[in-house]
Amino acid sequence: MVTDNEDGDSVAKIAEMLGLMTLTCYEALSEHALFKPGSDIKNIGIMSLMLLEFARGSGCDLDIGWGCEVVRMCDEAGIDLDKELRKQVDFSKEDLKNMREDYEDKEEGYKDTAEMKDWKPEDDIGNRWGGDRRDWYRWDWKLEVRCYRVDDLLEANKLCAV
Repeated sequence: MVTDNEDGDSVAKIAEMLGLMTLTCYEALSEHALFKPGSDIKNIGIMSLMLLEFARGSGCDLDIGWGCEVVRMCDEAGIDLDKELRKQVDFSKEDLKNMREDYEDKEEGYKDTAEMKDWKPEDDIGNRWGGDRRDWYRWDWKLEVRCYRVDDLLEANKLCAV
């Protein structure tokens, strides 16, 4: 098991991959009418809150920007995260409110990237905050998985080695 890590960039890439996988799973569930209240997939709300707890808590130093996208997708699907809150998950109504404000602040960015014809993952980096932080206005998992450098994937594999 890995006991320490001095490669923060690789850990941040793993957190970004987690976000991409989460949002992709939500889209796939939506395509099959399973990302909704009363879905055959049980506990979507509480699982989402556990991911949000990680994004806001343990992962806060990793520049995770996909947390508000989880809230946005749940809100759009009618999944009431407020009703799913419980003491076992360290995430509050105030945290949900803040993430809702985050995605509402991004409304113009969503529109701009939706209109882009030849969108690529690089178009979603640094638009709002500058630097190399991802904005999460748009994603395309098929395209993005092909874009990951083999070196990044190998480094992520080493960090996850048991």
